[in-house]
Parts: sequence; structure tokens; C-alpha cells
Amino acid sequence: MTPAEFKRKWARYSGKETAAYQEHFNDLCALLDQPTPATADPTGSESFCFQKRVVKDVGLFALQEPDRIAEKPEAERERGFADVWKKSCFAWEYKDKIKIWTQHINNCFAIANRC
Repeated sequence: MTPAEFKRKWARYSGKETAAYQEHFNDLCALLDQPTPATADPTGSESFCFQKRVVKDVGLFALQEPDRIAEKPEAERERGFADVWKKSCFAWEYKDKIKIWTQHINNCFAIANRC
């Protein structure tokens, strides 16, 4: 997929992110010449997948106070699902319209180069 094809396809999209985020991410993979989650991890859960159950990293989300980091016990930490997850690399969460992500395509190049 070329950048022009990607832009043409996704600039017109106005639906909900839940309806198309997987196709959008797979198109990003094609654009960046990277394997899709299903190609990279045929098991669908070991290293690269959609909808991975996660726990927020308290090191990233904790409120810091002098001489203390406020964190909840493990059982109380916020849990959820990452829309796309790649082990030891990233957890990706789509928000609102996919169009927003299309406008920030350059950030995707940085992510692909790190993984």
C-alpha cells in the first residue's frame, strides 16, 4: 500500500473506530512493510495481537510525591484491553475516529522502526 492509497482510503472514513481499527492497523502494517499481527503471531495471543488484556503500568501512571509513589495494590490496578499489542514493544489504543490516526502517520514510522 502506498501513502497515497492509505490517505485516500482512510481520509473518507467517518465510522466508529471499533468498526475498522483492525483493518486500519493492518493497512498501516502494509504501508510500513511490516507483518500484521496475525502473520507475525499465528497463535493470536503470544506476542502480537488485537484486543490484548492488559494492566496499566503504575510506573507510567502513578502519581509521584516526594519520597513516595502512590500506587494501588495489584488487585486494584486498572485493567482493560489494548486495541493492538506487541510484546515488549507497544500497546496501541485507538480513540475516536480513525481519521485522527491517519493525520499522524509519521508517528507510525517511528514505532515500526523501534520494533
